[in-house]
Amino acid sequence: MTRLTLKKIPLLELSVLLLSIIVLVVSFSQAGLLNNMRPDLLMSREGALTFIIAVSSKLLFTYSTTNKKFMALARSLALYV
Repeated sequence: MTRLTLKKIPLLELSVLLLSIIVLVVSFSQAGLLNNMRPDLLMSREGALTFIIAVSSKLLFTYSTTNKKFMALARSLALYV
């Protein structure tokens, strides 16, 4: 079993995941976090969900080499996207 180190974490995927989660939370809460901007201009809810599923699939593909249980889930998420 290998330990997950900070060097193995893909920063681009985590950045896209974080941005998608922020857009999704702001669009559902409408808390006025972005007063002058509409969240629809950044990304739609469906787009944010699609990016979250796509990044999850990519991360599962990346780490399925060490754990084969993740391969079926990664393939099904990629097929959904």
